Amino acid sequence: MAFRYDIDPSIDLQVVQAEGVVTDDDVYDYIRTAAADPRAAGVTRVLCDLRRIDKLEVSATTIRALADPARSVPNRRRAFVVGDDVTYGMLRMYQIMTDSDEAALGLFRDEAEARAWLDLAADYRPPFDWDEAGTP
Repeated sequence: MAFRYDIDPSIDLQVVQAEGVVTDDDVYDYIRTAAADPRAAGVTRVLCDLRRIDKLEVSATTIRALADPARSVPNRRRAFVVGDDVTYGMLRMYQIMTDSDEAALGLFRDEAEARAWLDLAADYRPPFDWDEAGTP
């Protein structure tokens, strides 16, 4: 699976990591799985590390389809950490489409900046084995 995630309701955080080739089906599978997780109820902060993606095969149609529902989630803050220009560009398109007063999306190349933007403790470390370069 291209995605793995963990949810810690005690700190109001979902952490997501994607790697390898990521397709439309991978994105939809992750969304369905995470949405069905009972720990996700009420969580408003998401830290998503996309630095391990080798190839992004997500269509503009999928980005548009995901944008409307994302705009309607109140008080949600999503921080995406990216490592390449293609992923950054696709997420920038998503950011523009989801722009609302209700939900915020930040794009970062530095994980520490993303954690700070989410107001995570300075010593917070994600549950996965990743480092600043996104490598195990």
